[in-house]
Amino acid sequence: MELKIAAKEIIKVHVEDKVYEVSKPNNRQLLEFAKASKSVEESDALEKAIEFLAILGLPAEVSWDLSPGSLHEIVQAVLPQKKS
Repeated sequence: MELKIAAKEIIKVHVEDKVYEVSKPNNRQLLEFAKASKSVEESDALEKAIEFLAILGLPAEVSWDLSPGSLHEIVQAVLPQKKS
């Protein structure tokens, strides 16, 4: 058996006329985000999500200008989905 795994998975996010390459988080980044998110107030959750996306490659100034729905769509694309 042989497995070939890419070190980084990249999602291309098109915002107006620019393309941003956003990495899917590795396990360490995901754990740090989960820990940071647990201890924040709901009002700070948006800021933490935007900071996290900035670490992954989407500049914060771009995230702040997106609609909530668009930002949610990007977060859903980069975070692992729970299987039902």
